[in-house]
Amino acid sequence: TERMRITSGGEVKIGTSIVNSNGLTIEKTGNHMFLRASSAVAGKYWNFDVNSNNALSIIDNGNTGVIINDGDTSWSASSDESLKENIKPLKNVLDKIKDYRCVEYNLKANKDKKIGFIAQDWENDFAPIVNKDDEGLLGMKYTETIPVLLKAIQELKAEVEELKSKPCN
Repeated sequence: TERMRITSGGEVKIGTSIVNSNGLTIEKTGNHMFLRASSAVAGKYWNFDVNSNNALSIIDNGNTGVIINDGDTSWSASSDESLKENIKPLKNVLDKIKDYRCVEYNLKANKDKKIGFIAQDWENDFAPIVNKDDEGLLGMKYTETIPVLLKAIQELKAEVEELKSKPCN
């Protein structure tokens, strides 16, 4: 049974063939190496970009996602205003987050100490920050918490400024 094929176009298909497209496809175009599940939705792939940035990109067919450049210690997320629509400011976040738990913990499978949040605290107020996996376990997009936390700081600053402007008794 065929398990791997190299097409005349240079694609490597693993666990698939031209007839059966349910495996892994590796494609190279210019300085880009694309890794995708052959049956994945069009445009969904990992892109290993071997150019001056030496970047790993995980992007969708709208060209949005995350990029890690060679030497970086964190990823960059697509955030250009031209990629966004229906932009609305966050409002009144301080009252929502004031009771969220900031915790030190270790995962049951690993004894390394960590610091973070509890996803259930964020789920109702900021659903886009919380992911649910196939088993129903919750995860968090920690970088997405930054705008919420910055907005809370701005709200606190406004309260401080208002208090400073009032005469002392």
